Formats: sequence, C-alpha cells, structure tokens
Amino acid sequence: WGEDMKILLIDDDLTFACQLREDALAYFGHDVTVIIETQYRLSSDDDIDAFFITIQSDDPRGFELAQALQEKYKDPLVIFVSNNAELVFKALVIGMFQFIRKEHYQEDLEAVFPQLKAELEKRIYSITIETSGRTLTIIPPRIEYFVVINHELIVVSNNQPTVLRSTV
Repeated sequence: WGEDMKILLIDDDLTFACQLREDALAYFGHDVTVIIETQYRLSSDDDIDAFFITIQSDDPRGFELAQALQEKYKDPLVIFVSNNAELVFKALVIGMFQFIRKEHYQEDLEAVFPQLKAELEKRIYSITIETSGRTLTIIPPRIEYFVVINHELIVVSNNQPTVLRSTV
C-alpha cells in the first residue's frame, strides 16, 4: 500500500476510536496513519485505504456514507463497526469488506486486520485491465512481457499468453 497506509475511522466513541488506532499501529507498525473523525465529508483529494465506519440502528449516517463511498470508489474497503451484531445483514446489502462487533472486538479484530493487510497487498501488487466486458487481473512479478499488435494486447505471464482484443 505504499509507504503510509491511511485508515479513516468514523466513530463518536473516542475511547473506542483511540483503542482501534493503538491496535492498528501495533499490528501494521509505523506505516499507518489513523484519522479519527466523528463526521466525515467526501472530498476529491481523499487518499484513504480503509474506512472503519460505526453504524447504529437509529442513525442512518454510517450506511449513507458507505453508499456514497460505493459510488465514489470502485471497491472501497469498508469495515463496519457496531454494538448491534444484527446490523451485519443490512451491512451486507449495502456492501462491505468486513464487520466488527464491538462486543467481540478482540476476536473480530484478529480476523479483520490480517484480511485487510492481505487485500491491500493484493490491490497494490496487481494490475487489472478491463476491456470489452472482460477483466484480467495480473500480478506484476509474474508478467514476462506485453505485446500490442493492431487491436490486441497480449500479456505473457508464467509462460501463459492471454489475449485481449479491443477497439479504440
């Protein structure tokens, strides 16, 4: 994820937010910045790698923010955090990367942080090419070479050629 992973935590419980920040620093090391906000407005210069958003059954703002993130980013890493485990079903409908139950915080965190790290590494170390309704994801160290002939892109990785055809 580069030199500095940025995590945004939206929660009005500052005690919990500080605990999550300390746990993230302990797990990811010095290469993480945790920004704590009680409210958040999307801006065009956001450079956030993961969003931890607190959701509550009586407050739709967390779900609304997650929906806005879905519209702005291709596949945002949204981790919902809640005291109400039953909200996981609504969170699944909206779309999320993971869900942390505050009452099972330590147990959930032990699963979420390794998954988050693996997903970030996968996103950083892969190239996705989309053309004509076809998607190809390649990991750069496995790429041997690219060849472009007329309207074909040939990607050879692990001695396996993949041909993508498209018109410009």
